[in-house]
Amino acid sequence: MRFKEKFFEEEYRCDFLVDSQMKRYWAASIETLEEIDKVCKKYGITWYADWGTLLGTVRHKGFIPWDDDIDIVMKRNDYEKFLKVAPQELPKHYAVFDSESEKFWVENAASVSNWDRASIMLEKERLVKYHGCPFRIGIDIFPLDYMSSVKEEEELRQRILMELWYLVAAIDTGMDNEQILQRISSLETILQTKIPEWNEDYNILKRELRKLADVIFQIFPETGAEELTELRWLVLGKLSNAHYRKEWYDKIIYMPFEGFQMPVPAGYSEILRCMYGDYMTPVRGTASHDYPKFKKQLNMIEEWKQGVGETREIDEIVTEIIRE
Repeated sequence: MRFKEKFFEEEYRCDFLVDSQMKRYWAASIETLEEIDKVCKKYGITWYADWGTLLGTVRHKGFIPWDDDIDIVMKRNDYEKFLKVAPQELPKHYAVFDSESEKFWVENAASVSNWDRASIMLEKERLVKYHGCPFRIGIDIFPLDYMSSVKEEEELRQRILMELWYLVAAIDTGMDNEQILQRISSLETILQTKIPEWNEDYNILKRELRKLADVIFQIFPETGAEELTELRWLVLGKLSNAHYRKEWYDKIIYMPFEGFQMPVPAGYSEILRCMYGDYMTPVRGTASHDYPKFKKQLNMIEEWKQGVGETREIDEIVTEIIRE
């Protein structure tokens, strides 16, 4: 996608200053999204803007000024299809992380990054391609699953998922072995089956639990279902209203997003009301991550600068590399 030079100038949006560094991050994010879209078009995969990206599209025709990431959503079948084909179809140096990845930040979701290494992105070719943005981009992808129309069935599924995630959290927080074994026993009693063999290796156990969660996500088919949801947000209490009429996702509408045509579900208004209530009234400080999203990468760059005795600002370093 081509951006006019004026796009990269800092500006106030809704009385919030968006600087040039953030504009470059926005541009790189949109171009990463375009690569995802190419794969989806090739394989007939449908995706939609989600969360703040959906809100920004509808309310701002682009990014919410004080938010900086892109979230998208796919129905389960499209989500699974994308995870199979994307690693081979996306450009070199891209990476796809899903719920089986050892170092992924969230359970039972996926992310596409335009940089497959944990190093600082200061290669000239990459900086030129991404308008001098030295930060890795991550596009989060969430699956939509169907809900049972039988209340008791849905409540049982959500109880099982909570037990699964509590067990993963117990491992991550270093709970003692006896308590973890007790949680495993409790979960097996609910499931009426044994957890696959994990050889007392907690990493293996966590992977098996995430696989099991993915199976449980998909147990209710579309036939007979009236609603679908992003189960991890619903179950973990992030959004108690995060279940939507399935017909809201039957059709796509394209809306402008910083010059990109963003696909949104035809029922976007109802979906946004479930997510945000009065969604047309801007409220700051509701993002699910720190601003800017690349804060940790900024810290990494500062540590690198101290290690090599570099005193220039990152923008100066990037400009010099591009000019070489």
